Amino acid sequence: MTTAEDLELSDSDKVQPWSTDSGMESMTDSNKDLTPTSENFDDDEEDETLGERLWALTEMFPDSIRNSTKKIVNTTGKVILETYLFACTSTWYVSTTAALLLMPVLFETERIQMEEAQKKSFKTTSSWSW
Repeated sequence: MTTAEDLELSDSDKVQPWSTDSGMESMTDSNKDLTPTSENFDDDEEDETLGERLWALTEMFPDSIRNSTKKIVNTTGKVILETYLFACTSTWYVSTTAALLLMPVLFETERIQMEEAQKKSFKTTSSWSW
């Protein structure tokens, strides 16, 4: 028969109110392998953006390299911008010139061809009718 002394918990079995059990200690070794462990991530810290990371990388290069790279990037940007503006301006000049100089010539040529076609058509129809 079991006595009251057998049912009393030992000091190691008593639950302390200030200690928390993650549940891992009561598991057997085979169950511990299957249980995923949680990593300690700080959710309070904000993640770095790509721009912040790239800016932090610049600090590892000397000033001379950073300055020359900055000049190259700025010059390349200016060249690209100037090329784009030149292309836009050139396209505007060419299209405006074509509209003002070539379109009247094309319209006049088309008008002359239509007059000739009408004369030819009139001669053909007038020769058949008496």
